[in-house]
Amino acid sequence: APSTAALSEQPPAGSTDREAWAMAWARARALAKAQRQYPEADRIRNLLQDNGFEVRDRKDGSIEVVRK
Repeated sequence: APSTAALSEQPPAGSTDREAWAMAWARARALAKAQRQYPEADRIRNLLQDNGFEVRDRKDGSIEVVRK
């Protein structure tokens, strides 16, 4: 499983820190997807959505995280 142990499920207060937090979770989600751990990938996507972020998978394989 991707190591999300160091990542809090609660986003930090500062907006810059929140962006970094969201990207870290988005990378963990990409890793989960690559390992075919789809329930975990969905859980992470929902966690991000619950905290005001949308994860977009680009065609080139990169990830974009957008504030909703």
